[in-house]
Amino acid sequence: MSTKAIIIANQTQARFLVWDNSAPPEESNHPLQDIQTLDNPITTTSGKEVWANLQSGRNRGTSSQAHGYDDHRQNHLDEFERRFCNAIATQALALIDQYKIRTVILAAPPQVLGSLRRETEVLWPTTQHSRIDQGSGETIKF
Repeated sequence: MSTKAIIIANQTQARFLVWDNSAPPEESNHPLQDIQTLDNPITTTSGKEVWANLQSGRNRGTSSQAHGYDDHRQNHLDEFERRFCNAIATQALALIDQYKIRTVILAAPPQVLGSLRRETEVLWPTTQHSRIDQGSGETIKF
């Protein structure tokens, strides 16, 4: 038996749990430990703190006629998500080192899972990825 890390993540929050299944179930009252929770900083800030103009793609001209444009807001939102996934992967790596974890179980929605996979491939280049069930989780063995 070994210690496993369980990471449950979505666009707003990531929870890190550790499960030590080396002790028999009758001896362990709380085998699942909640270690840390990370919050995505972009979801806790108001729109006024992030964007100069809260409405995307609209502006008033001098003749009171509205005209549309692309302010590339989606590119910024994608970068915020990438940074949050990088923070999750970095924290997971610290957790792996601290608890000598050999298996990480990652549960996330498909969009977040794709971003997390890209970040873990950069930060954890020597890992083996094996998918348990598409869309429901991924197991990473070390």
